[in-house]
Amino acid sequence: MPKFIVASVFTNSGIAKESKNPYSMTRSLVLMPFSDIDNTNFQSHGQGFSAVELSVHPSFADKFQNHFNANFKGLPIQLDLATTFDSQAKTIITGFSVAEKAA
Repeated sequence: MPKFIVASVFTNSGIAKESKNPYSMTRSLVLMPFSDIDNTNFQSHGQGFSAVELSVHPSFADKFQNHFNANFKGLPIQLDLATTFDSQAKTIITGFSVAEKAA
């Protein structure tokens, strides 16, 4: 599993405007190494991290959020995250383990 820096885990819930059905979605803000983009229409160069918001699969959202809440001490935490793509090609977090610290 690749290592990610997890900055936050949160759940959005409410009533959908169109369907009027209740919803609940757990999301996570992760920091990933910044990648330069350089093509004919757009350029972006820099150093550091990019913040990316990812969905958390509902089957383990509570476990993921509880682990984050128990280990968050005011700074992001490093986790190994398993991910997959949904039917709309959006990345979803499907599992995690505690990242091994480098020697």
